Amino acid sequence: MIVRDFNLIGPVLRVEAAEERLIERFAALLRGLAVETDREPAFILRVREGTPEPIPAAASIIYEGPIFWEGDCIYAEKDSRLFLTFPDRISLTIDPSRHSAEITVAADGVSRVGATAGMLVVDAAIDASGQFMLHAAGLTLPDSEAQVLVFAQSGTGKTTTSLALADSGFGLCTDDAMVIRLDGAAATGWGLPRDLKVHRNTAEMMPWLKPFMTGTWNNEGEQAVTRAALSERIRVEAAARRPIAGIFFLQRGNAVKSVAAPLGQTETLVSLAADNVRTGRTGLIASHRRRFASLAGLASSVPTFSVTVGSDPRSTAPAILEALSQAAH
Repeated sequence: MIVRDFNLIGPVLRVEAAEERLIERFAALLRGLAVETDREPAFILRVREGTPEPIPAAASIIYEGPIFWEGDCIYAEKDSRLFLTFPDRISLTIDPSRHSAEITVAADGVSRVGATAGMLVVDAAIDASGQFMLHAAGLTLPDSEAQVLVFAQSGTGKTTTSLALADSGFGLCTDDAMVIRLDGAAATGWGLPRDLKVHRNTAEMMPWLKPFMTGTWNNEGEQAVTRAALSERIRVEAAARRPIAGIFFLQRGNAVKSVAAPLGQTETLVSLAADNVRTGRTGLIASHRRRFASLAGLASSVPTFSVTVGSDPRSTAPAILEALSQAAH
């Protein structure tokens, strides 16, 4: 039996399989978080090769249809358990009450363990540990351990803004996936240490990126850039829980310089929920009901702002720092 442990910045996620090849794609999702420890895991994933399981009879369908390149799937809930299947390829069962999950994968579908099924397991493990995942970038402030969260819909400039801030003295935690913990009124977070996908337009806007663009552009005009490579130019932060100083919601503008302004708590909650809480045919699943409550707590405990991003990405850093300074006074 192969056993791998991953540190979710406190709690441990354990993965078990008969062979290394069954979990190597999943391990790539949590690259940089692997540990050797004797601590009891907070969540266990077991991966086995075999015939994928069908959705149980009488399960309530949450979603049925295609997911990107993976094809058609069924996502369902029954007796508080979650089920995902891509017929004849891979199936996933998540049991929140037992803090465990099981993936069954066909011999020709091992790569899928690191796709949608794997990300659902990561999300469930984080939820079981008293934290929740947030679709946002995270950057530490210059000369400070405190960090800001940068939020935007996919394709509207989160990575571009994150890289511009990092080249202006901020530290890059993640450009896409934060893990948040609320302890009373205190909000902390850490970034999943994933490599970045940089769009061709971003590289054109910031010429300093071009030496790092040594791969091949995909059909979406994106190219993977490793955190290790970027560390030659910018400060790339290790995964660690840090206080959150503010949340900034990106908007596109026509001006040259970026401008930040305070944003109300209700607007903040609506914007966060629209991108981080999922509804299906059966309404909200239990974990997403808890997530909505956590988002409300986050919106009420952290200063929030909108930032209209100008054509000069270098102007975003001073706009964010000025907004935080004004909020502190």
